[in-house]
Amino acid sequence: MGDGDCGFDFKEGHEYLVYAHESTMYGAKSLVTIICDRTNELSALQGDLEILGEGQSPIEEVNLSGKHDGNQFYIWVALALAIGVVLIFHKRCYFTVNVYIRWNVIMSLY
Repeated sequence: MGDGDCGFDFKEGHEYLVYAHESTMYGAKSLVTIICDRTNELSALQGDLEILGEGQSPIEEVNLSGKHDGNQFYIWVALALAIGVVLIFHKRCYFTVNVYIRWNVIMSLY
């Protein structure tokens, strides 16, 4: 994680209380948590645990590994479209300015 990274730095072997919300921050809608959320180690959130109470055991096990692998295609398509729009806009602006300058030069001759 860099200085501008908002991702939470989970450490293996530690227990956490995770406050997550649905987001499309990483492509497809998924649950995410960031350092601005209340997510922290269990030992630091005892008051939250008291308010939440006993809770329930999970009803199913979910494997989330590889969930974001398919999003790279959409990122590349979006990037290619953005570059295409910029090139078309640039060409159109160049043509408009060029025609305007030529028109003014022609008109100044008369």
